[in-house]
Amino acid sequence: MIFLGRGKNVKAEVNKLFLKQTRRAVKIQDRAAAISFEKTGNDLFTRLKYYIELDILSPKFNFRKKRKPNLREFNNEDFLIYEKGREVEEHAVILIENKEVFGYGYTNLAYQENRLDILKSVLTPIDDKDLAKTIVKNYLNTSSVKKIVRLSNEKN
Repeated sequence: MIFLGRGKNVKAEVNKLFLKQTRRAVKIQDRAAAISFEKTGNDLFTRLKYYIELDILSPKFNFRKKRKPNLREFNNEDFLIYEKGREVEEHAVILIENKEVFGYGYTNLAYQENRLDILKSVLTPIDDKDLAKTIVKNYLNTSSVKKIVRLSNEKN
């Protein structure tokens, strides 16, 4: 992995990168062997996946700026954030548990969404809790989400 990018229009972003003549862009152009992409369905998941992957993969040509951790807590202990998924009938879901980001994933079955134990099994756990919390808090403060469901204290 030499570069990690993001954007709403992947084709336009790739074209822009491969038409630039900056020193960095030319190095990326010379070393690129393949291009792959992953649909996320919404801006929150794009941000979350981008920064998590950036942290894990450390691509050679990305500038990594340190994100200031958001020290404020979530207003609720346990809740689910629902956003638009990659396909029409799919939901993108983030689980906040004990005021920490547990994980994220996609679902299109009501029984997965209504049973916390089943939902947890399909979510991708997040290791960097502070980074994820900062991204989610910033997003919630600046954007509206499709739906937020507060969970009762009794867990399934």
